Amino acid sequence: MGWTGVYSSRPAKEIIAEDLTFANENGSGRIVKTATRLRVTYVAWERSYAAGTKSMYAGKTFIMGVVVLHSRKDGEFVYKTITEDMGPCESECPASILDLLSPVEAFAEPGTDCHKWATNWRNRCREAIAKRANAPGDGATIRFKEPIKFTNGDTISAFTVHKRGRKIRFSVVGDGNAVYRISGWQQRDYEILPCN
Repeated sequence: MGWTGVYSSRPAKEIIAEDLTFANENGSGRIVKTATRLRVTYVAWERSYAAGTKSMYAGKTFIMGVVVLHSRKDGEFVYKTITEDMGPCESECPASILDLLSPVEAFAEPGTDCHKWATNWRNRCREAIAKRANAPGDGATIRFKEPIKFTNGDTISAFTVHKRGRKIRFSVVGDGNAVYRISGWQQRDYEILPCN
């Protein structure tokens, strides 16, 4: 599926709600809860199918996860909607959304790719939640499994963590002068070293 674009200054949440909320003779869809992290909105989406429709879900109602990628530029809001059974790459969905979802079996037969992809997505989200819960605090020393090569030529694996509000920066252990920003550091394998 492709991207959809609309020229609008309305908030992302309103545009996404308009897209995912409907009711007709075949059933309905509505947003139960949303959470946004940067340019990704995670949605607990209730989907109901009317009895008597030709769908395999006729008469069923379930809540599934939806990932909405979005950005805004020059007055245009563009977005892409991906249901969890499509196996979205983004896996930072918070527990408050995951806890609302129906069992995967409500919308995907066990053994199918859809079931596998939805289950895998939920597992990756839970792993990300656990990793965030164990994130290093300000002043902690961490070592990345794979050393990081920077554009200035430095290759470093051990850093001191510096938290300032929501911003996290890193300095070389023992040298607080050179401060580094490491994109996607949470997705890298690292260990928190004991304090000396």
